[in-house]
Formats: sequence, C-alpha cells, structure tokens
Amino acid sequence: KVVREATSRQRGGEVTDDEVRQKKSTFLTSSTFNEFKRGRAERAEELENKRARASACRSANKDIAQAKAALAPGLQKLLSERELRFPDFESWRSVTKFTGVEFKYRLPPAENIRRVMEAIRGLEPGSNLWKVSMLATYLGMRSGEIAYARWSWFVPGATPTVAVQQEDDFSPKRDHERDIEPPGWAFEALMRHKGNGEVYVLSGDEAARLRAVNDHGIQFLRASGVKAQKPMHELRKWFGSWVATTRGLTVAQRLLGHDSYSTAEDHYSDINFPAEL
Repeated sequence: KVVREATSRQRGGEVTDDEVRQKKSTFLTSSTFNEFKRGRAERAEELENKRARASACRSANKDIAQAKAALAPGLQKLLSERELRFPDFESWRSVTKFTGVEFKYRLPPAENIRRVMEAIRGLEPGSNLWKVSMLATYLGMRSGEIAYARWSWFVPGATPTVAVQQEDDFSPKRDHERDIEPPGWAFEALMRHKGNGEVYVLSGDEAARLRAVNDHGIQFLRASGVKAQKPMHELRKWFGSWVATTRGLTVAQRLLGHDSYSTAEDHYSDINFPAEL
C-alpha cells in the first residue's frame, strides 16, 4: 500500500501490482513513506468531521505499522546472515505515525532497564522474588499466570516451552492457552530450582504466592526504579518489545497471548529494543 500510493502520487495515475513488485528496495526510504503520509493526510482533511478524520489517521497508522514491521531489525539480521544485500532500512523505520489518535507504548531509557536487570540479577536464585522476576521478564507472563504457574507447564526439548493452560484453580485470560518459548538459559535456570513433589513454581500456599507477585514483586520493582503504574506488567511489555524486535510481531502476538495481531502491532511496531540489552 505504501509503495503503491506513494508511486501513484508521484506519477499522477494508478499503479499495478506488478509495477510495485518491480520497484527496487532502494525505493523503501523515508521520502517514499512521507509521500504516502501526505496523500493520506490530504484525504483525511477532505472528510467532514473530526471523528472521521481521526479514524482515517488510525487506518493509515495501521498500514504504517505493518510496513515498518515488515522490515524489522530481526528480518534485517536474517537477510545479513544469508548474505543478501539490502539498503539501510532505518530511514524507512524512522517515519512517525499520525499522532493524537491512538495509544502507543514507549520503552523507558536503556539505562533504566539495565538498572532493573542488574537488580534482578542480584536476587537470591530460587527465591520467590527471583522466580517472579524471571517469569515476568523472560517469559512475559501476566501476574495471575505467575502466581499459578505449575512445573507441569515446563516442557523440555530442543525448543523448551512453557504451556500456559487451564487448571482447576486457574484460567488463562479469555481462556486463551498458549505456549511460551523462553530463552533456553532462562528455562534451565528456573528448572534448577524445581523441588521434589512441588506443584507450583512459586513456593507456599495460594496467599503466599499472590503476595510474592502483587506485594513483594511490585515493591521490589518500584524500589528498582520501575515507574509504570503496573510495574509487573511493565516487565511483560519489555519481553514483548524484545520479541517483536528480534523475532517479529507475529511471534510476539503468539508468545504474549494477544487475541489479535493488531494488538501486538499497535503496541510494538515502532519499538527497537536496545541491542546492548
């Protein structure tokens, strides 16, 4: 859509699919993107009321998000590993959306994230607080999932997975079960602290597990510098940002358990998780 509409504006006429496909990758620049935006802005201005104009801008933002996600850093890395030559797509990904028409998540500064990660590394391995932090940060689990996570969910293998699923005392959000693929080292680190006969990943009864997440976990994160209104959910967003940057939005949607691709797209399409983290 972006290439077709930008080319159509430059040419002053319709453009076929074949003409779009024949465009060189060097055409994927911020200039092309901004030409597309100018066209959409002009169309929005022709609409009669503010609500219709905002709706048109939101529609354009979805197209912008998809076009930027198509050239995510993870894909660029894959192309490089396969020794395929391509131009620098950063100017393409630097184009901003129309503002004031939707919510967009923004990562905190890298130094803030690093400070929290260092605090987590300083926790006693195997403690409930350490487990809570690991499950939120490296598996992107929700608070309720962490409190009721079971060792039976952990499935080792070439690609280890953690299956968030229905239990007698737990239901996933909207009954949406999913398989999480955590980093291998994080999976192994957690498994090293599985005790004989233990059912739940966190130690203690239900009340103790809930306190570990909703009281102790939140207190720890606030003391470590997490300023978000929902500190535990902020770690989940960091996980989502990392997955979206390195593996793409489709994988982020699946691992996070979002109902639709558009949810992941709306939140993470503009984010480049810091490579040094």
